[in-house]
Amino acid sequence: MNYVLPASIVMAIFNLLTCCHSLQATDAIQVELRAAEVTVAESELTIGDVCQIRGGTAQARTQIASLDLDELLPGKPTTVSKQQVAVRIALAGISRKSFELSGPNSIDIRLIENEQLQQRIESKIAAELSLQFGIPQSDVRVRLLDTAALKRLRKSVDTTSFKTMAYFPTQLPLGDRHIQLEFSDSSGNQMTEKMHVQIVVLHDVLVTSGVVSKGTVITAEHVQQIKRPLLNSKVDPATIDCLGCTVSRDIAPHEIVTLRHISRKPTRKQIVVKRNDLVDILLVQGPLRLRLKNAKVMTNGGKGDVVRVLNTNSNKEINAVVQDRTTVLVKN
Repeated sequence: MNYVLPASIVMAIFNLLTCCHSLQATDAIQVELRAAEVTVAESELTIGDVCQIRGGTAQARTQIASLDLDELLPGKPTTVSKQQVAVRIALAGISRKSFELSGPNSIDIRLIENEQLQQRIESKIAAELSLQFGIPQSDVRVRLLDTAALKRLRKSVDTTSFKTMAYFPTQLPLGDRHIQLEFSDSSGNQMTEKMHVQIVVLHDVLVTSGVVSKGTVITAEHVQQIKRPLLNSKVDPATIDCLGCTVSRDIAPHEIVTLRHISRKPTRKQIVVKRNDLVDILLVQGPLRLRLKNAKVMTNGGKGDVVRVLNTNSNKEINAVVQDRTTVLVKN
């Protein structure tokens, strides 16, 4: 009676022979268990997730790194021991003399999917931008475009608990930018690199309700204030303070009003005296002071302005400086 080996055993023997053949006559491979807690994106845990592998050939390192260790469950941490790693490598048919195992006796592993880790990083960058530029965090949107950075981050710091420092330029960065970020964990591990991100900030802007022609004085009927996401730092939106300003060029309907669209209204000085008001003329010549009553103001003016006044006693007009509502000053 002939006995046929199951296919699984045949495959195991084949793998054993292949591994032994590929690893023989090579330098010892250094397999070091990571010191900090590790997070992974996939539920299938491999030796490459928990160990740094150096030395030997690239093929040998790849073979060891791809060996599976455990199946992870979301939210449930798993502990992997150094002995577990050693046993798994031996089960793959790799001679104990072919590798050296170092590092802590065990390490904790947690499953955090890439989407979760990305959201945490984006939230931390948004918080930094909010803090450094005085913008409400609710108005900041950040998206990490360099998703390959997630893998590098997992290998460098404990991503279950880490801090982020962002080095922004002096002006608010909007749109696609490369921002230098520094990550650190409680064990002192750090990672610094420039990451590609997209930054959007919600901004209060004025949008035209209809066509606003050149020369129009802007009123509340012409515009409405809304929040709009801005991606372009070159846009300089006008604020509600532009009401009363004159439009310097035609503005299309539903367009954001920018400072390029308007001419600032001149600051209006408060009028203190008006035409036909009766005031006193205070004549000052050295130490002498003479007050003339019932002079008539001929031109409007604010405090400090020069106005024309009529001396009703002599029926002559003179220039005088407005002091207050009842007095103008003439100095010789």
